[in-house]
Amino acid sequence: MLTDLMDYCLKKENFLDEKFCDNSIGILNKATYKKHEWDGYGESFADDEATNKADFATKYSEIVDFDNTSGTGIDEIDKHIIDNLHGAFLEYLGAFRYGWFRGWQGYTGIKFNRYLEGQEMRLHWDNIHSIFDGERKGVPILSVIGLLNDDYEGGDLEIAGNKTDMNKGDIVIFPCSFMYPHEVKTVTKGERHSWVSWLW
Repeated sequence: MLTDLMDYCLKKENFLDEKFCDNSIGILNKATYKKHEWDGYGESFADDEATNKADFATKYSEIVDFDNTSGTGIDEIDKHIIDNLHGAFLEYLGAFRYGWFRGWQGYTGIKFNRYLEGQEMRLHWDNIHSIFDGERKGVPILSVIGLLNDDYEGGDLEIAGNKTDMNKGDIVIFPCSFMYPHEVKTVTKGERHSWVSWLW
């Protein structure tokens, strides 16, 4: 059994081609965004003096508001990524040759994140409850993060304390375990466009 945490992180370069990434950003730039919300915000982060409700809306990344995306082309971006994720997850599972780790129940649609200058994603792990609606049941198994551009400064992704270098079109897949806390450092110049999904 592998013992290094990073052995369980799979990076796929050029998962999405450059043209698709550029076209996606063009469409996403016309979308309506809303602030990223944290489960339990205001209680679990109450001891963080750097965080308060006044700066929450500006400090952390924004996500596409899917209630206002009809006819924008975002559904097509979502579908293209989802259609290609299946093979990436199969590659991940096959890499370890664990006979008991053979499949999954499903994975979520895509959540698109935008980081403006001065924004970040604080350290967290993906104990995602919101993907289960009562009819769909399970536990999150794997997280996938994809990058749509790389023409910004700052905004480094760190997983379990390790900087994970990514370029436009790359993805990284890793466990949703508490052993894989991750964060996006503050963007210091430009805008960072990324997306996430979870397998369960």
